[in-house]
Amino acid sequence: MDIRQLQHLVALVELGTVHAAAQNQFISQPGLSGSIKRLEGQLGIVLFNRDGRGMQPNAKGREFYQHAKHILEQVRLA
Repeated sequence: MDIRQLQHLVALVELGTVHAAAQNQFISQPGLSGSIKRLEGQLGIVLFNRDGRGMQPNAKGREFYQHAKHILEQVRLA
């Protein structure tokens, strides 16, 4: 897990779409989706429900989002 993956997750949750999150993070949509998929693989849990309309955080994703926000804030303060 790295800081960029946490930034990608936070952007996706807050902006609501892969397209908006990718633009915000200056990355391609497949790049952002791949980053989230790698994060899920490293954690061993699914954080997002995927359907034809995109990706929505599930309960574990919403919980992990709170941790990611806290970690990113601590990094910012450091």
